[in-house]
Amino acid sequence: MTLIGKLNQSFYDDFLSNYASFIKIEKPLNQKDLNLKLSEFDIGLAIEVSSVDLNKDIALSNKIFAYAQSGLYILATDTTAQKQFISEHQKLGTISGQSIAEMEQEIAKLIQDIYNIRTQKKNRFEYAKKLAWENESQKLLQIWNEVLNQN
Repeated sequence: MTLIGKLNQSFYDDFLSNYASFIKIEKPLNQKDLNLKLSEFDIGLAIEVSSVDLNKDIALSNKIFAYAQSGLYILATDTTAQKQFISEHQKLGTISGQSIAEMEQEIAKLIQDIYNIRTQKKNRFEYAKKLAWENESQKLLQIWNEVLNQN
């Protein structure tokens, strides 16, 4: 397992250090290097706990888009936003509950299906091109124009 980003030292000391034999930690990367690095992997974890705060439940993190645009299969927890995203883009991943037992069950399924996950990577990469900012920004402009024209 590879974790990329700024390391919270107390989280490492209290939890991750127990699994140091199979967890690799990489420092934050710029966007270009991050996308290149992500393409080396099979699955991206979008593990959010909806009870932390309202934003965790209703917002999508940037990593969802980075994973999708790198062709990774996404394992996302069942926050409101992530459930909606995966429901709209079922080719990109699956949803898990937020309990340890539910995540273990989903990870076991992914391990069983790793061949298909790997062979569909290019298809996910191509599919996710429609999620690029150039396309998504047009939706934002359309909504903005609708709001402006309501007056």
